[in-house]
Amino acid sequence: MQTEILDRLHADAHWDEFVAACLTTLSSKEIPEGERFGEGGGLFDEHLPDGERIEGECSATLVAKYLELDTDHRLAPLLQFTLETDEGSTQDDFDVAAAVNRFRRGFLIQTNKERQAWVEVAFGAYWQIVRDCKTPEEVDEALARARDYRGINFRASLEKNGVKHSKGMLAEKLRVMIERAEREATPKKPNYVHPWDTTAIARMIASVHGVETAMKWFDATVAAASLEDYEYHLAGREFDRHFRVTEVCGCRIAHGTTDSKLIGKFARAKRDGGCQIVIHRTTAGNIMISTNKHQILDGTMRTIVMAVKANEPGDPNAIWHDHKKAKAILNGSDSQPKPPTEQTLQQVVDTIVAVIRNKYE
Repeated sequence: MQTEILDRLHADAHWDEFVAACLTTLSSKEIPEGERFGEGGGLFDEHLPDGERIEGECSATLVAKYLELDTDHRLAPLLQFTLETDEGSTQDDFDVAAAVNRFRRGFLIQTNKERQAWVEVAFGAYWQIVRDCKTPEEVDEALARARDYRGINFRASLEKNGVKHSKGMLAEKLRVMIERAEREATPKKPNYVHPWDTTAIARMIASVHGVETAMKWFDATVAAASLEDYEYHLAGREFDRHFRVTEVCGCRIAHGTTDSKLIGKFARAKRDGGCQIVIHRTTAGNIMISTNKHQILDGTMRTIVMAVKANEPGDPNAIWHDHKKAKAILNGSDSQPKPPTEQTLQQVVDTIVAVIRNKYE
């Protein structure tokens, strides 16, 4: 991958932006100077200034259209999956998009260059499998054959990375996925495997590049999941030591200070924190407000966003980013850094408590 293409990725790049970068290798058409993937408000950024997004688009589909690859039947399954995961309409803990999310949170693979190299292995195998297919049906058949490739010992990766007997949540799910992938199918018990989970992609890679390359690629996903389980455990300790929970009108609001990247996930998890709203201050002073988006109504979130912004002494749009898809309002992120809010943690907590009381008491 050319350095200038990697430079178009922001620090918090997602799967769709890495796919966008890979697509540039299939065309001789130049990407315009200054254009970035997934940020900057340019040709390849699906995010709108008001927090909404361009419907039916992600960075990869926008790049595909620009390069005139959007009607290529060989790329259709990849682009459809990429769009669905970016929009949040389909999610799996161990599909390739989730693996990239794990990497971008700092688990195992630290840099965009390393993450892009990992994605390129999968993309390269995919392209070799479908390159000579003349019809969509041939694409589906070729992918199905590759995903059924045998000879990979996935359980060896569990042992190598200390996941075989781990009690972590991701480790448990990983063992189930591998058992499902290795089980012989029967009419009563079909061997369904998500077509884009990392076992399926590893088999595609093995069919093209061999088992050794596939296992090295798959090991990275297992190791990252193991690291995330450990960090999740540490987030639980942070929650117990440094967070308080305020209950108002049946809504649990967690608030405290930590630099843990998984505190929101732990605090919202039903089996752990069980909170609907998490107000998380970093030691640098930035405040992140995340929610259990399935339990917070759109109207309630809009009121929270307006109230928090209204209390900001300066320009609220220079301080806060309204992430509508996630039902969150962020005082900066890795991809959109912002100066810390002038509001204290307690002021933000009081504002949100007042919003909930006004709406539901």
